[in-house]
Amino acid sequence: VWLRDTIGPTRFLLRAGRPDEALENLEYLYACHVEKGDYGNACESGLDPSAVGDPPDWDAMGGFGGRIGAEGPTYVPLGWLDHARWTDDLSQVAAHWSYLRRGLVAQQMDAEGRQAFSGDETFRLMMGVAHGYPLEYAWDELAWSANSSLLMLAAAPRMAAAALALGHDDAEFDALGDAAQNALDAHFLQEGGFYAPFIFHTAGDDNAAGETALQPFEDVNLKALWAGALAPDDPVALSDLRRLQ
Repeated sequence: VWLRDTIGPTRFLLRAGRPDEALENLEYLYACHVEKGDYGNACESGLDPSAVGDPPDWDAMGGFGGRIGAEGPTYVPLGWLDHARWTDDLSQVAAHWSYLRRGLVAQQMDAEGRQAFSGDETFRLMMGVAHGYPLEYAWDELAWSANSSLLMLAAAPRMAAAALALGHDDAEFDALGDAAQNALDAHFLQEGGFYAPFIFHTAGDDNAAGETALQPFEDVNLKALWAGALAPDDPVALSDLRRLQ
C-alpha cells in the first residue's frame, strides 16, 4: 500500500457514490501508519485495522525525512478532506486531526517555501527523459519540486478552513500555504506563464546549480488543477494548460 497511491482510489470511490468504501481505504492507510509508529512511504497489505493498537502522539513527533520529507504525506490530508467535502461531514477529519496536521507541518521546506522531490514520484523517470536527463537521476538530492509545492498549496488552505471549522488554530496552515505560493510565484513561474517542474539547487553529473526546466511536464503542471492548488479559471492554470498543448 503506497502512500500517494491511496488518493486515486479514494477520489474514484467518492465520485462513484461509495463514501464508506473510500473511508475504509483511508482508514487502512491510517492503521498502517499507526502500526509503523509514523507516516511511511509504503505499508504491508493484509493488515487487520481492528487489531492495531493506540496511535502515537502525532503532535510530539519530529519532522519528516527521506522518502516522506515532502510530497507524499500531503495526499493524506487531501484524501480525508475530500471525504469530508463529498459527505458534508467533518467528523472523521476531527477524529484524525493530529494525524492529518502532521501530514503537512512535519514536511521539509526551506526559508523561501521551496520543497524537494520525495524521490519516489512515479513520473520522475519520464520527466527526466522529456528534459534530456538520465533515466535514473537523484532528483530528491539535487532539485526543488514544483509538484511538492502545488500539493502543499492545494492542501494547506483546506486544512486552514477545517481548522477554523473545528476550533483549531489555522495560522500554521495559512503560513504553509503562503510559503508554497511564494515558492511557486518567485521561483517556479516562468515568463511563458507555466511552472517549471524543477529547479536544480545543486550541481549534478548532468546539470548545473540553478538550472531550470524550460518546458512544462504534464504530470507536474496538471497537478495545479487536479490537486486543487489553482481554480479552473486561474490565469496561470490556463496558461499552464496552453503550454502543454
